[in-house]
Amino acid sequence: MGWFNAYSQDVQTYQQLNGGGALKQVLTERSLWSLFVYRVESALPAALRRLFIPVRLLVEMATGISLPCTASIGAPIHIPHAGNIVVHARAVVGRHCCLSQGVTIGISGRGEHRGVPKIGDRVFIGVNAVVVGRVTVGDDAVIGANSLVNRDVPAHTTVLGVPAVVVSQKGSEDYITLPKRKLLVVARVDHYRHDGKLYAYTPYARELEIWAELFAEVAIAGSLHDAPPPGDCVAFARRNIAVLPVADGRVRLPQMAWQLVKYMFRADAIHVRCPCDLGLLGVILAPMFSRRLYAKYATHWLGFPGEPWAWRLQRAVLRSWWWRGPVTVYGEWPNQPGNVVPFFTSVLTNEQISRARAHAKKPSGALRVLFVGRLTKSKNVDVVLDAVAALRPDVECTIVGEGSERTRLRAHARQLGLNGELRFTGGVSFDQVIEWYERSDVLVLVSDLEGWPKAISEAMAFGVVCIGADCGIVPQMLGGGRGIVVPPRDVGALTAALRKVAQNREQSRLIGQRAAAWAQQHSLEGLRDALRELLEHRWP
Repeated sequence: MGWFNAYSQDVQTYQQLNGGGALKQVLTERSLWSLFVYRVESALPAALRRLFIPVRLLVEMATGISLPCTASIGAPIHIPHAGNIVVHARAVVGRHCCLSQGVTIGISGRGEHRGVPKIGDRVFIGVNAVVVGRVTVGDDAVIGANSLVNRDVPAHTTVLGVPAVVVSQKGSEDYITLPKRKLLVVARVDHYRHDGKLYAYTPYARELEIWAELFAEVAIAGSLHDAPPPGDCVAFARRNIAVLPVADGRVRLPQMAWQLVKYMFRADAIHVRCPCDLGLLGVILAPMFSRRLYAKYATHWLGFPGEPWAWRLQRAVLRSWWWRGPVTVYGEWPNQPGNVVPFFTSVLTNEQISRARAHAKKPSGALRVLFVGRLTKSKNVDVVLDAVAALRPDVECTIVGEGSERTRLRAHARQLGLNGELRFTGGVSFDQVIEWYERSDVLVLVSDLEGWPKAISEAMAFGVVCIGADCGIVPQMLGGGRGIVVPPRDVGALTAALRKVAQNREQSRLIGQRAAAWAQQHSLEGLRDALRELLEHRWP
């Protein structure tokens, strides 16, 4: 980030907090004088910095703020009042921090403990607080007034006293004001308006709520239906989410493009979810309207036989110079541009992860097989039913989900004679899905194509043995003895895999343990923090 962009962010923060134009802030806020000198001097070559020393000394005398050019201070930063603020020349201060008057960030300690502090992002430091020594202050922390910090401060906590101790598990959310930006999400997802609430498919809705924590306003350009939602949908919990309807159908392409242009014109940042028809328009149009771009490619990143041409085109644009923002993809793939970032997703909260850790599976007689997902042709649920039929009578199977294939699958089950061994639950709440994970021995998801199969990740967290298809990211997820992969439509291979799980319960238990240890690293809160860090380091 250049010095001008950094200083511009500083000024914008002051504008948001104080009101008034940029010129008023620059002329009347003395701390901005110090920040200007720091930003410019730190950007100069070492040989030229000497020429800037007189200017820095004059500004220090006028403001009472010492910000050495060799310190690392993220942007933006807020210094509400000038006077008696000292930052050590080797100190590190993160982004969106607030330094109150009288703050000292300095060197202290003896031997290997001697050093200077490293302050994380979004940290509030109160009046006359002193932070010294080789300490780390975690993100979103609060340091109370008149405190002495000489030991590490955990993230998302409040410390107070001499020496400072943790007095609260609440972080800096009420102390730090982040930029009030408007995010436009471009996604061809079905949204439902019913009884004054907006609904969408549960995993998607929970992920969008994470974005609503990071932005003041989130507008979703997508499909909107005035109808009751299916059972696998949930209402958006946050009030700052709105849905902007976009026309559907290829013949209405000009109307769709015009609607997106209007929505993008009012956005500060744009998030495009690919691949879909709106995703194609989004990746082409969005760079014309914002420098803050983000794309999520929600299926297999590499090409595959029979891939639609529109998907190939979207990937080509996202890899090109035209798309200037990060692109998150599932899995690590060789020889990708620098803006392509391996990523993950989750809808399990830390509380649900704790529930998964505490859950102990009880042995059962019959093998309990589970499928969770949309009942569409590409999910190959008929293959699951064929394999279950071959394992009778020592098997039970539960199909959780809604979709266009439900009637056909029920008819197929009747042809196979699956009666007492099989149940279709339809769409259920996510809490009920978790209960099914707790009751089941094995989850089967052998789709033709998956991005990040959330059902596999969730079931793994609960120690369920997962059988997935040997394509896309699934082999990476289930590698290392964490699960089993089979070809997507190979009934024989799936039957053999299920029989192996049933006959080798001790080996299956070890697979479940390895799966749980891996999957329990991914939580909804972790997704929020990872997104925030990604955007702060990749966006101007």
